[in-house]
Amino acid sequence: MTSGHSLLDIDDAELSMECQHHAGELVRFYCDTCHVCVCVLCTYRGQPHSDDHDVLSFSDAVAVHQAPLTALLAQCRQRLCDVRARYDAVAKFDQLVRKVNC
Repeated sequence: MTSGHSLLDIDDAELSMECQHHAGELVRFYCDTCHVCVCVLCTYRGQPHSDDHDVLSFSDAVAVHQAPLTALLAQCRQRLCDVRARYDAVAKFDQLVRKVNC
């Protein structure tokens, strides 16, 4: 599901990523409407991410999305603990059933 996504470290000043649509242009923004990184040329009138698209700086995009992602990660970790506990219970019952059947 996320195989086409790119991860960026916004604190890494050395990191540069070229725009997929404009050769030689570096991505500097995030189109929240399309969920992709874009360059400044992508945001000009008539371009795919202009007019009615919500284009944010990387730091603003992080501020918008970090809290919900952190909450989702916490939920996933809790579910993982629950699944592990259930798996352990099933494994324990499996051993007991095997002992009784022997």
